[in-house]
Amino acid sequence: MPGLADSGDHAGRCLHGGGWRDRFAREGLAGLEDRPRPGRPPVYGPEVRLRVVAAATAHRPTPMTAGRTG
Repeated sequence: MPGLADSGDHAGRCLHGGGWRDRFAREGLAGLEDRPRPGRPPVYGPEVRLRVVAAATAHRPTPMTAGRTG
């Protein structure tokens, strides 16, 4: 791709889409499954996340309170 610096074997690839396209070509649909990511593992499980989302979206804000932070 014009304008991209040569980065070794990744030169000319799309910076955001090349990885999943290559995995799909090698592994088919299984290559599109989520892979482990670096960093700290999640502290809360999916059940807690669902409860937080439900609580946050349970009531619509009134026009007087919408957008206020404190």
